[in-house]
Amino acid sequence: HLETFFEVHNVALGRVLKQDQIDQVKEITRQTYQLIDQETPQLVHGDLHPGNIILHPDGERVVIIDWESVHLGTPLIDVVKLWNRSWQAEWRDEIVVEAKQKLNRQNFDQEFRGLALHLILDELVFWHSLQHSRDQVPLKPFAGKALKFHYQTLKNLLENKYQW
Repeated sequence: HLETFFEVHNVALGRVLKQDQIDQVKEITRQTYQLIDQETPQLVHGDLHPGNIILHPDGERVVIIDWESVHLGTPLIDVVKLWNRSWQAEWRDEIVVEAKQKLNRQNFDQEFRGLALHLILDELVFWHSLQHSRDQVPLKPFAGKALKFHYQTLKNLLENKYQW
């Protein structure tokens, strides 16, 4: 599925990244999926972000909604998606630190980085196409800010600046 992703998005990725960056991301994500493919699949929400997490009125329980993307895979993808889609939250990096402790995965940093790079590429393609769309869609005004954030995140991931 990874090679298909790069084939389908090759032209779009070429609009937002240099070829050496694309090659670097391909290699990191390929290595990541080799590790992840060896594990037993678990239940994954698939679309975990702050909008799908509700604090119960009693203040003691959390309710997760919108289970239409549920599938079997690595639970780390939910952590990566929550981290990525919480870009305005001050607790963003705390999510990763806590997940690293609780999941106790031998290759956590490498796997997180590879999954995050894959997700960031997806986000860059989405926001870039939205920004350049002729259609007026509600999210279009946020595209510039989102692109800037995702470019910086990509750069930080490629330079391995995140240390959890």
